[in-house]
Order: sequence, then structure tokens, then C-alpha cells
Amino acid sequence: MNLDLNTLLIVCTLVVVTSCVLYLTSSSRRRGMDAVDRSWTITFLALLMATLAYLLSGLREVAILTVAIGDGFFVLAIGALWAGARAFAGHRPRLCLAIGTAVAVAVAAAIFGASGEWAGSYAYLVGIGGGRSPPP
Repeated sequence: MNLDLNTLLIVCTLVVVTSCVLYLTSSSRRRGMDAVDRSWTITFLALLMATLAYLLSGLREVAILTVAIGDGFFVLAIGALWAGARAFAGHRPRLCLAIGTAVAVAVAAAIFGASGEWAGSYAYLVGIGGGRSPPP
């Protein structure tokens, strides 16, 4: 069985949308949202946006801009996930660091996106690996 890129992108989008709906539904039923819930809500929404951007890049010819947007949202999702883990451990979440890193990655991917498929990948990989803040 051969799976093409478009089929995989559509299946990935369905899985992410399902998990986002389940998480957001269950977290909205509880009373009050703490820093952990807010950070992880941002994580799920950023993953949803990244998946939709990657889906558009696979289905349309606007790949440079949509990949840059997807990279930025994916780095934001990883950073917000880490911020939620920090908040769960009782530390300051430092979500602004994740947002700043995501914007820098999106800008770098948009600037260098025309020079090849992996253009802007250094900023993306640093954002994924270095977007975490050290413990206090």
C-alpha cells in the first residue's frame, strides 16, 4: 500500500483536530483554567494551526509562506507544552519566550524559504530544541 503526501497530511489533520476537540471540550468543562490549562490550550491550538498550514502547503502552491507559518506554530506548540510542564511543576511558565522563539522561526523560514526545501531549518531546529527555558 502506497500513501502519498496529501493522504498523510489529511489523516494527520483529522487526528490533530480530534485530539484538539477532545482536550478543549474536557478542559472547558472544568471550573477555572490555571496556567497549565492555558499553556496546554495554546499548545493544542498551535498544533492545530501548524497542521492546517502544513496541509495547505501540501495541497497548494503557496508552500513557502504556509511552511513558514506552520514552522512558527509548531515551535510555539513545543514551547507552550514546555511552559505548561514548568507551570505544572510549580515554576514560572515563561510563555513569552516560546512566543518570541516562534515568531523568530516563522520570520527566518519566510525569509530563507525561497532558497530551498530546508531553508530556515537551523532556526526551526534551534526553536524546537532550544525553545525550552532552563529551570530556575
